[in-house]
Amino acid sequence: GSKSFYSYFNWLPTEKYSCGTHGYSYPHYIISAGIIITKRMEKTKDLKNMMFCTMEDEDGMYEAVFFPESYKRNVKIIMSNPFIILRGRLHLKDNNVSLIVMDVYSIPELKKVERLRKEEKIKTELLAATMTS
Repeated sequence: GSKSFYSYFNWLPTEKYSCGTHGYSYPHYIISAGIIITKRMEKTKDLKNMMFCTMEDEDGMYEAVFFPESYKRNVKIIMSNPFIILRGRLHLKDNNVSLIVMDVYSIPELKKVERLRKEEKIKTELLAATMTS
């Protein structure tokens, strides 16, 4: 059966799953799953690539900002997956909220990680069972 995409990133180390911004203190770290609507490349003053993406999640649209290091680390996933999961820090400026992205995950990547975590848990449980018997 199909699983909710949320079930794939429950283990990620943060507490919020959507970019709705009601009552947060800033900076606030969140995870948001969304669809990339537009991508805009820009250069920094020292001519490094960075990217701005318009994202849409269940609460609406927001801008995701990839500074050079984050862009370089995540460019393959950004370019090859229209639907991505972002972990980052909310940034509030002039009543506009953007997400400063730290990490990007694709659904296949999270499925793989979840499978590996389950296998590791089973191994640990088996080991514990053999130790106590």
